Amino acid sequence: MQKQTELDFVATMYDQHGHAYSRRRFTSGLLFNDYIEAPLVRQLIGNANQLKGLNVLDIGCGPGIYSRLLLAAGAQLTAIDSSAVMLEVAKSYCFDIP
Repeated sequence: MQKQTELDFVATMYDQHGHAYSRRRFTSGLLFNDYIEAPLVRQLIGNANQLKGLNVLDIGCGPGIYSRLLLAAGAQLTAIDSSAVMLEVAKSYCFDIP
C-alpha cells in the first residue's frame, strides 16, 4: 500500500469538507488570514492596471479569493488546487467577474 503524502491528505480533507469551509469562509466573517495574509497579498497585487493581460498562476487557489481579485484586475489567470472541490468552488466564485 502506498503511503499517503501530506498533499494527498490535504486534498482529501478539502474534498470532504471544502463546501462547508467555503460557506464559512464567504459568509461567517473574517478568518485569521484576512488579518495577516490578505493585506499583504492585496498590496502585492497592487494597481489593477499593472496586471491587465499578465499571465498569473494561482497555486493552491482554494475557494478562489485571490483568483477573483486577480481576474477583476484583468490578469489572465490559471488557478490550480490539489482539491477538486476547491477548484469547483473557485470556478463558481469567480464566474461572475465582469
